[in-house]
Amino acid sequence: MKTLFSVLNACICKALKLSARIAFLAMFTLVTAFYSNAQYSTTHYIAPSPWSYFNQYNEIVVTTISTTPVSVTIQGSDGTIYSNSLTTVSGTPLRYRFTAKDASANYSSTVLTGQGLMISAASPIGVQVRNIASDYYTIAGSVPGDYTNCVQKGNTSFTSLGDQGQGTSFRIGYYANVSGVSCYAEGGAPIYGVMAVSNGTNVYLNNSLLTTLNAGQSYLFVATLGSLVTSNKNIVVNAGMRGDNSSSCADGVESQVIPTALLGTTYIVVRSKGNTGYERSTIVATVASTTVTVTVPSTGITTKYTLTNAGDYVTINNGDGATAYTQSYITTSSPVGVFSGTADGCEIDMIVQPPLNNCAGSFNVQTTSFLNNANASNATFPYFGYVIIQSDTAKVYFNGTNLESIVGKRVAIGTTGYYIIQYTNTQLGSPTNLQFIVNARINVALVESGAGYSMSAFISAISSVMPPPSVTSNCLPSTLTAQGGFSSY
Repeated sequence: MKTLFSVLNACICKALKLSARIAFLAMFTLVTAFYSNAQYSTTHYIAPSPWSYFNQYNEIVVTTISTTPVSVTIQGSDGTIYSNSLTTVSGTPLRYRFTAKDASANYSSTVLTGQGLMISAASPIGVQVRNIASDYYTIAGSVPGDYTNCVQKGNTSFTSLGDQGQGTSFRIGYYANVSGVSCYAEGGAPIYGVMAVSNGTNVYLNNSLLTTLNAGQSYLFVATLGSLVTSNKNIVVNAGMRGDNSSSCADGVESQVIPTALLGTTYIVVRSKGNTGYERSTIVATVASTTVTVTVPSTGITTKYTLTNAGDYVTINNGDGATAYTQSYITTSSPVGVFSGTADGCEIDMIVQPPLNNCAGSFNVQTTSFLNNANASNATFPYFGYVIIQSDTAKVYFNGTNLESIVGKRVAIGTTGYYIIQYTNTQLGSPTNLQFIVNARINVALVESGAGYSMSAFISAISSVMPPPSVTSNCLPSTLTAQGGFSSY
């Protein structure tokens, strides 16, 4: 005969098991949703570049994993709506071009209103920003072909970091300590931009007040490479140059800076097809006494550096300094920022490298091919790219087909435990839309290569840390609510 205690104990055990099962299923649902949505956010705040975004020489690419159309709103940072009637759907990214004919510059050392971007949707989206001026555009109604390096110099692209781009501490940098085309009072230096998300945002440069901004306002400035930018409320930060001609040619350069809190200690830099002046990377310390170890697997050479102070930096060659697709494997004792020049010949762009860790990368990566601007017939540019993956077996599917069956097998990056899969537009059949899907995290880069221009960007997430739910109480009963865009408990 069962005792009252044994009956009660059995009931309690069943209740605990049921509770645990519910909690596990709830967490599994949230984690599954998060894995699917890792590179996406419902709202993207994007700081301005040295040139205005709001002309036909700039293109916005919007992606989603949703299999039903998602409505997208494209606004200036002052709330001006440029479009709220377009949609994007998984596998077919939205391409949006602004309609203004004339290019215009954004000036530094002054508060700007409405020159940043806010791009949003009810479901999570990915956003890529491209300057496709291609040295062939109009200014103030003049004929096509009348352009200046200081107004808008093509070409460049970057991927919005979404929620991951917001922070209160940034170490700013550039791929090397160089100067380019001398414009205005800036002397050809790299230009950094900050944009506020909230009213009353104080922005500090190396602990001195730089400016105070309200929501949507922004500020461009020149600063020493490795400088510290902090704020009392969340901001987003860009780094670039009006026209980088430090190693011949000249290109506009722009990329988004990763907040200090999301930087890491492991990076892989892949050399593209540019000249040695542009194919360099600068590593910026966030902590004093940071040890940097750089290994080039193709040569077997390892070099160590010590960065004495926070903000100190070292500049290295990408890969072996000469051969396309060779790599530099970077490990550090403390988190660092890595800014890489990537080029085709003497045409330059910059990638702010994503750190490699257990939460880095994406499972579903989408983009579109690069275009020349309207005055140059919207020609499709050639491109190449690569996938970095830690698994030696997980299959990467490109537009539904095993990528390695198209371009060849992955190659080990020395003894790092990482692998690289390289591809070109010719190998892929020059598709308009590109989608990479895999059940292991991947970092995917796309680099426009040839035709006299260069655009490059990582198109995968820098970090996929699961956001915590909100909780109504620390005591039971309590309700857990997932953040917007994620499945509910």
